[in-house]
Amino acid sequence: MLMEYHVQSMHYLLCSSKTAFCHESFYIFLLCLLENPTRQETEDLTNLWHTGLFNANYECQRFVVDDNRAIFLLKDGSMAWEIKDYLVLQDRCLEVNIEQQIFYGKASPSYEAQKESKKPDIVGKEELAKKTKSKDKDEAKHKKKNDSKMLDLDQLQEEMNELEEELERLKYQSNKAEETLNVIMENSEEEEKQKRIEDLKDKRSKDKDGVEVLKKSEKEKIIKAGKETENLSKISQEHKDKQQLVERLKKEAEEREALIKLATEQKLETDRRKEMVEKIKDKEEL
Repeated sequence: MLMEYHVQSMHYLLCSSKTAFCHESFYIFLLCLLENPTRQETEDLTNLWHTGLFNANYECQRFVVDDNRAIFLLKDGSMAWEIKDYLVLQDRCLEVNIEQQIFYGKASPSYEAQKESKKPDIVGKEELAKKTKSKDKDEAKHKKKNDSKMLDLDQLQEEMNELEEELERLKYQSNKAEETLNVIMENSEEEEKQKRIEDLKDKRSKDKDGVEVLKKSEKEKIIKAGKETENLSKISQEHKDKQQLVERLKKEAEEREALIKLATEQKLETDRRKEMVEKIKDKEEL
């Protein structure tokens, strides 16, 4: 009972520590499957598990690294043990490795022994494997197998370290690529802004030229209208002068006509007087 409480407390402390650093990358290292699966089978099966976790609102990434191995990458490490509980119940899961703690799946012969002990295999696979094997086997054989498994575990640890380094390198390259992309985007935005400014300047210059052309055209129209107005004024003045001349000529013609009439009347009067004088003379002569 005390051991079970101790194991649960350790799990709780690990979950709490990972919750406090939820942005830390956290790895689940899976050894699957039974019966020497092909890489495609591993892809299909781990994809099925990944889909089940996604549907249960567990966010993680999946990477198949070998024919029977895959890595599950989580952003929130506190969910690792919940995901582990799901994975070890899968029929073809051999084992789950969390921070060098091994949890055996249903496909492993050590699953039941570990389930009874209720604690992970921290040292390596050999400890629980020895408990499940027969005590009658030769100790030298056990040691040889255990040494071989320790080497396998060391190799797996080295591979996991290499994968971590590779992931760090990929993260570094991704950050560099993102920085380069941001610089390119900034340069592109700056070039586009400069181009827009140049376009606006060209447009303003064209508009200015257009305004100047319009001003010039309006000025020419105003000058032309002024000339036409001046011409009309001259024509109007000439028309007025002609009218005045006609009036003056008409008036002179009337005056001449009046003079002619007066002269005619005077001549008639003179002729009449002459006739009267002649009549008077004729009477005197008689």
